[in-house]
Amino acid sequence: MDTKASTGDTASNIFLTGSIFLANLDFTGLFDYALKAAIGGFMWLLFKLLADSIERRRFAPPHKEQRGKKKRVGIYEPQKDME
Repeated sequence: MDTKASTGDTASNIFLTGSIFLANLDFTGLFDYALKAAIGGFMWLLFKLLADSIERRRFAPPHKEQRGKKKRVGIYEPQKDME
């Protein structure tokens, strides 16, 4: 009994394997998941930009008219005039 190694039909094997995998995919479920992921990513981006802008305003140096007044205090800085 002779065993032959076939090397000429690898492209057809790849095509057959790919078609079997694609036949079992649920494209509507995949589209729904992609849509939910895109909406969730957009919401995360909006919250991140909002948090960054709030943090920038909170730790910004005071304006010219407020320089002599009370210093702004952030979350991590304790107030020194309260005893």
